[in-house]
Amino acid sequence: MMTDETPLPPDMEVLYSDDPPGPRSRRLRILAAITLVALVAGAGVGFIFAGHSSTSPTVSRSAPVATSPYALNNDPAPSLAGAYSDNLIVAFRALYAYGNWVGEHPQVALVQRYTVVGSPIYQVELHNMQYLATRHAHEPVDSRGYTGDLQFVKVSLAPQPVLAANGQQALVGGHPAFKGGLVTVVVQYLASNLYTASGQYLQPGQNAAVAALSYSLVQGTDGRWRLSSVVGLHPAGGPYSVETAA
Repeated sequence: MMTDETPLPPDMEVLYSDDPPGPRSRRLRILAAITLVALVAGAGVGFIFAGHSSTSPTVSRSAPVATSPYALNNDPAPSLAGAYSDNLIVAFRALYAYGNWVGEHPQVALVQRYTVVGSPIYQVELHNMQYLATRHAHEPVDSRGYTGDLQFVKVSLAPQPVLAANGQQALVGGHPAFKGGLVTVVVQYLASNLYTASGQYLQPGQNAAVAALSYSLVQGTDGRWRLSSVVGLHPAGGPYSVETAA
């Protein structure tokens, strides 16, 4: 298990440290592993979640300017049931919501529930949750909800079924087995800070930002999808241009 003193792998950066704050973002923290996912052909494949269409996607461009701190452990964790779905958008939204909840209720043991153990995302999330937990700190509530900063989501590489020797789709943990897939997202972060369990200000947290990201998801042995790695996208037309990219 990592500690605050444990060196992270090369090319990785954590959000939370005692160093002077820089241009980082709470939910950009797992972008520390930006070198680990290659962009693949097939962008635009599959689904676009509610509020968008494949021909004329629209999103809200406005966001609240502040969030509200609160005492820890006063709300239940979001369900991970959606993370078993064959629809990667449903699975991703469930994992994303759960990861955000863990940031608001830091528990190191829960990181493995939404990330692949040993993956770059796991290592960075683990470090950050240890940082928060040892300081009895937490991230503030996003007033839009656990997935409120998700402006757009689409499947950019659809997962393919894994076939058994008899030609039928294999099972993993009692669920249909698939090879990993990718989702492309646009996120709009709110400016916020870190707070103690009693709601007292601790230190700067995240900066307001808009970003386009590509996440990879893979199934665990229980059949549930988990986040494996992520890459930051920098399209010439800006983050929102990924909505209509082929």
